[in-house]
Amino acid sequence: MSKNSDQKQKKYIIEKSNPILEAKNTMSLQQMRLFSIYLAYINPLDESTKHVSIPLQTISRMLNVELNENAMHQIGRACMMMYIDLVDFDKEAKKRGAMKLRHMFQTFDVDRDKDGVWMVDIEADKDILPYLFQIKEMGYLKYSLWNVLLLSSKISIKLYEIMKAGYGLKNYTLPLQDLKNRLGVAEHKTYQTYKYFKQDVLNRCLKEINSKTDIKVSYEEIRGPGRGRPVNAVRFKVLKNPDFSDPLQKEIIVNDSDSGDGERSELPKV
Repeated sequence: MSKNSDQKQKKYIIEKSNPILEAKNTMSLQQMRLFSIYLAYINPLDESTKHVSIPLQTISRMLNVELNENAMHQIGRACMMMYIDLVDFDKEAKKRGAMKLRHMFQTFDVDRDKDGVWMVDIEADKDILPYLFQIKEMGYLKYSLWNVLLLSSKISIKLYEIMKAGYGLKNYTLPLQDLKNRLGVAEHKTYQTYKYFKQDVLNRCLKEINSKTDIKVSYEEIRGPGRGRPVNAVRFKVLKNPDFSDPLQKEIIVNDSDSGDGERSELPKV
């Protein structure tokens, strides 16, 4: 592992390319967390870091769950079922209605290493590598892993990323329909009514983001002409959260090489 990769790993930084940010996906919350952990371990400037090896105990702490044998099988299957449609990155193919599905991961192995420590070995699929390791050409978003690990929904994670992209901008205004599309709720019948979108998505998710992440977000509604002057855009103000303290290395990750008794014993049965 390169020096840069080692330094990145210690800081648990995610650097996610714009195509990955913008692509539609059907990941569950747990799958999104796993993918985030993987991104925090690779160095996006060094493709040789595509194979990631993480102590099982570390993942258990990160996800705040006890990982017994049954849980690991469920997580492994969920990881190997993750996919992305490469057509999202090809406008012409998308216009034709084409589909290019690819698995996100090529391998997901759990076994003991030579020291008896249970390790999780993960490697991204070869077709996905350009979108993980050519981020400078594509543009990317950078943030600390902890910001998304404790968010309680997929929508909160997506909204955090959208808000993080607007950090510090004086005028960060998003058309309402575009915001719904990016959050994956545009086709949800209930949220076609702004009142319910504001109540159940915007306010609820921003409350969580403001209490658990490194940014503080406020917003104002931009109303258009016409009867009732409906809201057609939202202007956000995204600032640093002065109350945020990244607890990842202090509380969750004591030491990646920690090989306590839980690591050396057999995976517990259920």
